Amino acid sequence: MGVNPTIAWNAAYISGTNKIQLRQKFTLTVHDTIDIKLIEPTFTSPLVISIPIEKEIYRHQSGLLEVGVLNGKKKRRD
Repeated sequence: MGVNPTIAWNAAYISGTNKIQLRQKFTLTVHDTIDIKLIEPTFTSPLVISIPIEKEIYRHQSGLLEVGVLNGKKKRRD
């Protein structure tokens, strides 16, 4: 079981650099899928469920930093 997340971001870059201004609006999304083996019988293939995990962090112009659970109902503001 390894961790191989997909990381995506959306931000305005500082002109002529590969840097972003943290005071500006940006979004960071991390996505991964975890496989959980429920049973591994000797006579057939194992029974595995795949659970997608996705987290999004975004900063608004107002300065609020939000952490949200995508495809879920919980959100937290700091």
